[in-house]
Amino acid sequence: MQLPLRLTNAVLPQVVATFRRDGDLLRSVAILSGSFMVLRDGAGADSPADLDPTLRAMIRTKSSSREFLSLDGEALSRLSAGAGRRLLTLLLGEHRRLRTLPTEPALGLVTFLQLSGIPNLVRCTFGTRYGVALVGPRAANVTAITRAPGQPGRIETWGEGRAEELLSKYVKLWVQLGSPTLRELQLTARFGPKSRATRSAWRHLHGADSIVQIDWN
Repeated sequence: MQLPLRLTNAVLPQVVATFRRDGDLLRSVAILSGSFMVLRDGAGADSPADLDPTLRAMIRTKSSSREFLSLDGEALSRLSAGAGRRLLTLLLGEHRRLRTLPTEPALGLVTFLQLSGIPNLVRCTFGTRYGVALVGPRAANVTAITRAPGQPGRIETWGEGRAEELLSKYVKLWVQLGSPTLRELQLTARFGPKSRATRSAWRHLHGADSIVQIDWN
């Protein structure tokens, strides 16, 4: 069985997982990066993730307009209007590239960060690049990892502050796990009202009558 899954309440990360039945379990045998439109109810109401605060910068000409950058995520709701403006101004300024990652490790790192429950982590796009960004205290600095389709990943930082330091701690945890990519992501689904996750599971998702365990092989 192959299907798209949202692994958090956020729109991302989504993956396309192929499962094989193993007794009363479903175990993933392949996982790809991918996304689909989030399901909505019959009344056409948006999902909770669609209601996340958004900051966007647009480039407008007489004949057209296009998005230059955007940030989306619940963490933005804690910013004042002034802090939001400072954050956009910061991202429109100079930045430093800290590291370049091959495509597969970059996808694995972005998924790892999104599943780690990091405060102040938001989704971001910069032109054709997309990924996640960690917003520092008082929106004084931002560190992001992004990639364009088919291109290597970039870890970049804007401003001065703790965002770079905080993100580097999670990158070190990812390295300690062996720098896993999506090929090493393992999902195991258990069904029934008495379903329980094993204690060794890295993360788990609770449904009404199911549990999906998330591990890195």
